[in-house]
Amino acid sequence: MLVIDILVAPVFLENKNKWDVYPPGDEWIYLWNGTEISVPREGRNILVNAEVGNPPVFYRKSSKWSDLLQKFASCKNIFVTIICVYHLET
Repeated sequence: MLVIDILVAPVFLENKNKWDVYPPGDEWIYLWNGTEISVPREGRNILVNAEVGNPPVFYRKSSKWSDLLQKFASCKNIFVTIICVYHLET
C-alpha cells in the first residue's frame, strides 16, 4: 500500500470484487463514490468494492490534493482516469 495522502490497496488475487483494506487512523474518502470514513487512531479493517478498473483507493479528507482527487474520481474508472487527468492538467 502507498500511504501519504492517498491509500492504494492493489488487488492481486483473481476473481475478487471485494478487498480488505487497513487504513491508518484519520478521516478518509473512498475515491470512487465519495464515501467518508472515520478510522480510529489504531486503524481498522474495511471491506470495500474492488471491481476490475476500480481498485481500492482512499484519500485523506484533509489532503491538499482533495479538489484534484474529486475531479479524478469523476472519471469513474482507472483506465479512463489517465486521460481525464491529462485534460484536467492542460
